[in-house]
Amino acid sequence: MESPASETSESDLEEEQHDTEVLSGTFSQLAITTESSPYNPLETPDAIRIIHLQPGTGADRIVCELSTVQLSNAPPYEAISYVWGNPNITEPVECDDSEIDVTVNLAAALRRVRLRDSPRLIWADALCINQKNIYECNHQVRNMFDIYKNAERVLVWLGTDPGDHADGAFALVRNIYQRIKQLHAAKGGPFVAGKQHALSEREVDELHTGLGDSWASLRIVFLNDYFKRMWIQQELGIARKATLMCGDNEVDWKMVYYTSRFLNMEGKQIRKRYRCDPENARRLYRWFDDRLWERNKFSLEQICDIMIQSKCSKPHDRVYALIRHPLFRSIGPFEVDYHKHQCDVYMDLVLKWITKRKSLDFIGQFRHSRRLFYKQTEEQHWPTWVPNFAGYDDVHGVVTRWVGTFKASRSFPPDVNVDQNARVLQLKGFAIDSVSKRSQRLKEKQFILSAPRKSYRIFLPDSPNPPEGHKTILKLKKFEAFLLTLVQANLEEELEQLREGMAYWQRAAMEDEDLAPQFHAYEEALKTTQTYSVHAPWEYFMSSAGLASRRSRVFCTRNGYLGLGSDIVRNGDIVAILYGGKTPFILRPKDDYYFLVGTCYIHGIMYGEAVDEFEWAGCLTEEFEIH
Repeated sequence: MESPASETSESDLEEEQHDTEVLSGTFSQLAITTESSPYNPLETPDAIRIIHLQPGTGADRIVCELSTVQLSNAPPYEAISYVWGNPNITEPVECDDSEIDVTVNLAAALRRVRLRDSPRLIWADALCINQKNIYECNHQVRNMFDIYKNAERVLVWLGTDPGDHADGAFALVRNIYQRIKQLHAAKGGPFVAGKQHALSEREVDELHTGLGDSWASLRIVFLNDYFKRMWIQQELGIARKATLMCGDNEVDWKMVYYTSRFLNMEGKQIRKRYRCDPENARRLYRWFDDRLWERNKFSLEQICDIMIQSKCSKPHDRVYALIRHPLFRSIGPFEVDYHKHQCDVYMDLVLKWITKRKSLDFIGQFRHSRRLFYKQTEEQHWPTWVPNFAGYDDVHGVVTRWVGTFKASRSFPPDVNVDQNARVLQLKGFAIDSVSKRSQRLKEKQFILSAPRKSYRIFLPDSPNPPEGHKTILKLKKFEAFLLTLVQANLEEELEQLREGMAYWQRAAMEDEDLAPQFHAYEEALKTTQTYSVHAPWEYFMSSAGLASRRSRVFCTRNGYLGLGSDIVRNGDIVAILYGGKTPFILRPKDDYYFLVGTCYIHGIMYGEAVDEFEWAGCLTEEFEIH
């Protein structure tokens, strides 16, 4: 499904808000047609249209008839899943004595799936939905989940295959599927889809010996634009059965999934040699399956990654394509309305999450780019607390590791007021401190040897020297806090794994005369409390630090807290605990309101310590108005 072609400009916002108010959702609105239109009104919520694709061969003109049926008792039909392509390059389709222009890619798909001697019952969005009737589009998008779920088979059209890659790629998929089954049968057990089976290096090597050209072709197939579409998360993710078609070739979707699963788990050599990345295809299998989601406990971060990285012609679809996903069904129902401005669609999603989940996870999930943040704060056309799924180039917020275990606001639920017309969010909490120093922007590639030294130097204690006997201990604790901040460490889970890596950093930095004594002392302390293990190499710390702190800055507050925040954090920003948040937040004061800079990691207050101190001191809750 692709959304209506008309785009919404920001200058139309006031008119769109008025239009939204007059939407009644009645089926009389769905009856808007033209004299030459083949579309009869859809008079019930369950009504859909089915294409009777007439037989033909080769370049014969595409002819079809439309019939209206109730989804609950529709005859067996198949649904096409495809990329629309360029909407300005079209081909006419004869439909009930009228002509409907469809994109050339859909025309090619219809020619590919039509039979030679009998009609075929098909569902395809561009023909079954009156694309010129936005009210009907709103209504039918709500039925998309059931349309694809009830289809006998989903026909996935990858295109005409001008490079002739599909033959070798699909043959390889069938080959590897059978060979994997045989290898596991030889081990005494059946091949179970989705289960990791350890193969020897020799067995893995057998799977790509002499198949280099086919692996290269499969790489091209996995790079197909189809696998980047937003709507396929639903269309293919709920399919009973599915067949991938490319040119004249086809293959069962389950075989493609098993192959991609194998590559992900055991095909590292193949992925590296042929740069064959199956991730886009692998994650689609049963993506909307309730049991799969309950078993694997997929995260909000994974959903948000899909919403940002996938492609769609209308920004609204980054939400609408997922409204029947298990994670979103728990906070629904959602209104589908393409009259709305995309910002209001995203805002509705955030507010539903806050009110139904009693959590601020959604507004802390994203990292503002400098360009986007300054555009938002200067023009103020888009609130900083509403994620712009179409504007981010990175899904990950600052706090990405162990975020589910942090409890910075304890069990306090969010206390929320919102002015949706003004797009203003009011949250309660309390300010902890303000940023006084910040490091340079950290990059993943910096974590090779001793890059943190320059960052750490600005955080050496400014207070008078402590007594000689405590001087080394004070520096040791501060340096440990600094290193743990770089990796957003969960002390309960991974401190022991990180100690050896931290010791490595200290050894690497011993050339610094100011810090050498504490490195020696700390290394000796580690020797007495930590047994070194070959399973906890210093590379673990380097990798953890690089991933956790890339595109971030280490900062220090006026009262001496160490933190890790967005690269747009600056001196004077406020560090606050907002009720309902798992992490602290950074807010930028502006007149009598604030901008949301993002989440942050503050060493020592990630488990509610600040809340305990706040309650003990009898401080008053503040209300933060966020624009």
